[in-house]
This record gives sequence, C-alpha cells and structure tokens, in this order.
Amino acid sequence: MTSRVQRFFLAIAIGLGPTSPVMTFAGIEDGADIYENRIRPVLMDSCYRCHSDSVEEPAGGLRLDSVEHMKQGGDLGPAIVDGDPDESLLFKAICYDGLEMPPSEPLSESVIADFRRWIELGAPCSESSVSQNTESICVEYTEPSMLICHPLSGIGNWPGFFAGLLLPLNE
Repeated sequence: MTSRVQRFFLAIAIGLGPTSPVMTFAGIEDGADIYENRIRPVLMDSCYRCHSDSVEEPAGGLRLDSVEHMKQGGDLGPAIVDGDPDESLLFKAICYDGLEMPPSEPLSESVIADFRRWIELGAPCSESSVSQNTESICVEYTEPSMLICHPLSGIGNWPGFFAGLLLPLNE
C-alpha cells in the first residue's frame, strides 16, 4: 500500500500526473503541449533558417518563431487560421498544396497530422513560448533512497507546491 502511494506522489512530482504541465488526466497532450513538444521543434529544425528573427529579412515576410507572428502572417497573409487548417497557409505549405515547405523534403504524415490537430485546437501556445523562455522541472537525487522535485517558476498554471518535496524511493 505504501509503495503505491509513494509511486503516485512521485509520478505527480515528476510530471506524469493529472496536474502536470506536460500531460493531462488521460495522458493526452493539450494544444499548448502539442506546440511545445511537436510543432515548435519541427519549426526550429525546418523553418527558422528562413522564417525567424535570426535572418535580416524573413522569406515572404513571414516569421514562424512565434504563434503571434504566424497569425500576423507575411506577404501572402496569415500563416494560420485558428481552428481551420485547410484555410491556413502554413498547413497548405507543409502539405505541398500550392506552396512547398520545407523546400528540401516533405514532412512526415505524423508531423502533418500534429500540425492539423494543433491548428484545429486554435493554435494555442503556452506562456513560456510567448516569451521564448521554456522552463522545466528540476529533479535532484540526494541519496539513493530520496528524491527532491521542484518545478521552476512560471510553468503554465502549475503551482509550485512541490518545491522541496522529499520522496522516499524504497518500497
């Protein structure tokens, strides 16, 4: 009985429980999590080279380094239309429908499905992605039988009540 309780609190403390900023109750990511974990890494790898503040003049006047810039759009208009991937230029481009982005090679079907789902959800992003400042949970091992978990400040709406929490790991 004790080990189950310990594992439950450990799971919550390291971010696998229902209050986690990474996973929701059923283990399904919300839209902001999809953006942080699946969309933004693809944009960084495949798009920022031409469509970010790191270039003097972004291609087509379009920056993809923030959701706000995507909604603002570029020379052809908004890159994303909340809730409607079929009307979103970004989605059309990654599907090679008129535009072909990234130009080097198409994205995988699973990545395209992630973009579709994210745009259908309204293209949400977390507060940390607005400021370009991502933070994570800090986990420290102090002894083989103890674990200290504390979320860093500013992780979505997750309160920092795990700061300094000690959990015995032995059963």
